[in-house]
Amino acid sequence: MGGGVTSGGRRGPIPGFAVLFALAVAAMFALMGYFAFGQAMLRHDLAERGVTVDARVLDEERPHGGGMNATVSYPVDGTRMTSQLASYHSSAISMTPQIRYDPEDPARVMLASDVDDPVQAYGAVAQALFWMALSLAAAVGLARQERRESPATTADPAE
Repeated sequence: MGGGVTSGGRRGPIPGFAVLFALAVAAMFALMGYFAFGQAMLRHDLAERGVTVDARVLDEERPHGGGMNATVSYPVDGTRMTSQLASYHSSAISMTPQIRYDPEDPARVMLASDVDDPVQAYGAVAQALFWMALSLAAAVGLARQERRESPATTADPAE
């Protein structure tokens, strides 16, 4: 089915390509897990010591994939800070959303509703790790299949 040893005894390029593709997919999910872990750590920090304030949306963008990106302004010790927010749920960012910022570094900010819902942050990490492990398992399985079908281990039917 789509690769292995061809009728002339030569190996087709499909199994090797499939292994490389599975490894590339695993690397993509590892990168997604890395960024999701960063968001999960931010959520954790803000849940422990974050300050919740009302923000004001200055600009918004709705990407084609859904969700919403917004530039918000919020008060920190008598001054106004500006930051970018992103949410996969376009309804989560209203014109006056509540945000939570880190008092030690007020530029670290997240929607208060995202901080209060750990499923989004930790669920993304778990999902990325699951798909990365599945991709790696597929790569290992394909590599083993390619090794079993290689000309060095398969008898030549012409002999």
